[in-house]
Amino acid sequence: MSHSTKPQTLVLVLKKDEEIVAEIKKYCQTNKITGGWLSGLGAVSGVELAFYNLKDKRFTQKKIDQELEIVSLVGNVATLDNDTTTHIHAVLSDINMKPIAGHLISATVAATCEIKLEVFDQAIKRKYNDHIGLNLIGG
Repeated sequence: MSHSTKPQTLVLVLKKDEEIVAEIKKYCQTNKITGGWLSGLGAVSGVELAFYNLKDKRFTQKKIDQELEIVSLVGNVATLDNDTTTHIHAVLSDINMKPIAGHLISATVAATCEIKLEVFDQAIKRKYNDHIGLNLIGG
């Protein structure tokens, strides 16, 4: 087991029309962040979510082109083959306060997206796990 002992907390504020996953990845690449945990809230104008079917080892994806509140955004930043990668899940709510959730593929900021990023002093490394069919921390 390994662990991080000196996290640094950052606040990232994304603006209207920025793409959440791409901006987080770009920020982490630019600042050489190889391990971290994130949470966030805000609003999006369009989103693509996914659900992983373990039996079939496939993602089912769904695009939603409407304004949604980000009730909860949670995930991590890691490396995969020495490249920055993210693993983010989102819980969103529509105008009727009906929730929808899943693996966040992409999302466009509608007004703002406020993210707390805890940066670790050690890299988190992902490796493909053939049994599961996903890139898992530690493989």
